[in-house]
Amino acid sequence: MKYLPVVFAYLFALAVTGPLAFFAVQILAGSQGGLLPRSLGEPVLALGWLAVLLLPAWAASRVWRRIPRRPAHG
Repeated sequence: MKYLPVVFAYLFALAVTGPLAFFAVQILAGSQGGLLPRSLGEPVLALGWLAVLLLPAWAASRVWRRIPRRPAHG
């Protein structure tokens, strides 16, 4: 049961990060006239994917570190 908070944290962070990254990439470097020059389209897309992959994993690792460990029985 100690994995349940980690899974919830990952899924929640993914649900928040995914749409935010999508809209940020579309606004900054979208094909329909983004705010940045066309040459920055691919780096912005790569950073968006990096955010979607790393931020939920980071949030889950933070939750994992906060879960108390069971004391060793001796």
